[in-house]
Amino acid sequence: MRLAATRADIVSLSGIGRTRPDGSQDTTGFAPGGIDRRIEFVRAATAGREIELQALVQRVILTDDPVGAAEQVRVSLPDLSIDDVLATPYLWIGTPESICEDILAARARWGFSYFTVFNDQLDSVAPIVARLAGE
Repeated sequence: MRLAATRADIVSLSGIGRTRPDGSQDTTGFAPGGIDRRIEFVRAATAGREIELQALVQRVILTDDPVGAAEQVRVSLPDLSIDDVLATPYLWIGTPESICEDILAARARWGFSYFTVFNDQLDSVAPIVARLAGE
């Protein structure tokens, strides 16, 4: 991340950290405090240079029961609390309306220029994009 922050025009963040000795991924970067620290590191390394920040959305879950969905997701993310799962910009969980609010809040808090989703999530993202576009 240091090289990207010192030289790149776009720095992408995914929330995923190093692979642990047991083969699991460090996901503490998903939590809002972890994101704050990573953004602070990037901003310090850019030395005032203008960059774009991109967030890689790991999963999109459209549901009327975000807490229930977050509890299921948390099984594979034991480093995180339910609140962390619901607050991270790397997991979009909720209704299209609530996810739009979360996206705008993440842009305001961390300065993400854009978000990227995986191809297999495009159908889930369509109503979110339409809502953000004002359709």
